[in-house]
Amino acid sequence: MRYEDKKVEFEKVGENVNRVKLSSIYDHNCSSQEYVIVDDEMLKYLIESEMKFNTNRRTKSNHVVALPEDETAAAKMGAVVESEEEKFFSEVDELLKQKVLKVLARLSVSQRRRLYMRFRENKSYTVIGREEGLTAAAISASCIRAIKKLKKYGKILQKVPINTWIDWLI
Repeated sequence: MRYEDKKVEFEKVGENVNRVKLSSIYDHNCSSQEYVIVDDEMLKYLIESEMKFNTNRRTKSNHVVALPEDETAAAKMGAVVESEEEKFFSEVDELLKQKVLKVLARLSVSQRRRLYMRFRENKSYTVIGREEGLTAAAISASCIRAIKKLKKYGKILQKVPINTWIDWLI
């Protein structure tokens, strides 16, 4: 994107008296005045400020940072959001997450909820049973059946930390 440098438009009216056009200083002039009278010191300040602003804008638009050879180092320094390695592993992680969610979908809603309460919320079978209006033995049996279903897919589930996939239960 190319910007035109802004210039302070002014005219010398007298000794230490200058008339500055407000639209050359401000993009949006809220004043009803078109010009303002300033002394030489203020005029110098306005011109230097505008020059500094123009320089900073050009520097930002033209500045190119040399990236390190290692994408991870570039990502750490903030030059790139994500390294190629991180992109690859995030895609692999997403595929793995989809596999785990597919495995968890084999459980019933109540089994998922009960496993979540048991292993994430650390509730006893008795407490879960009280909340659901069932006996502790019924809750225990339901959890055991759910775990047996999950055992078939142990290789997939072992690739993800248990706390992570337990969070995905509900």
